Amino acid sequence: MQCTVHLTLIVSACVLLSSCDKSANIGGGYTITRAVGYDGHGAGPNHLYYNGIKVCDMVGMYQYHDGILIFMGNASGSANEQLFAVRGAGPRVLLSERIVKDQHDSHDPISGAVEKEYRVEDITRTADGVQVRFFIGVNDKTGEQIVESDDLSWPQIQTLIQEAETSAPVQAGDLGNYRRLPRKSASPSSAPAGG
Repeated sequence: MQCTVHLTLIVSACVLLSSCDKSANIGGGYTITRAVGYDGHGAGPNHLYYNGIKVCDMVGMYQYHDGILIFMGNASGSANEQLFAVRGAGPRVLLSERIVKDQHDSHDPISGAVEKEYRVEDITRTADGVQVRFFIGVNDKTGEQIVESDDLSWPQIQTLIQEAETSAPVQAGDLGNYRRLPRKSASPSSAPAGG
């Protein structure tokens, strides 16, 4: 009888542990939550919440400042980690396409899909914002990695969020909704002649 009680308690503890979440309060009402497996380690993707409201899934590196969170995450249909920013419950704003200057296309030989190859590798706090390092691709001739570092001040990030809120439609995504800030098109004076 005593053995059965102990076994029941152990099994119950395992079931409870497998359904627990680890949460990290990162400031300003933002929390990142990750399911905890029966072994006590994280299991599954991170989830970003703002005051209990789910913002998105698959959140990685981040920096927080004065109501704005800038972070690495995934957009629907992209396997590469992208740069996002959010204020409040969002929706989040995809910044990578706007920021990365050296963009290369990656062609999938099987599906024929074309995807931007760049991805976020690091987000580091600076005195007045963040520095984001992107992996751009591999040089076809030398085999060397191509990386790009971009500095963004907190006021610049806020301006990008405001621009998205007024001009970019919300796109539904399986990992969470977002607004996409596309690259700025070249000015007419820099466009090729005769085109």
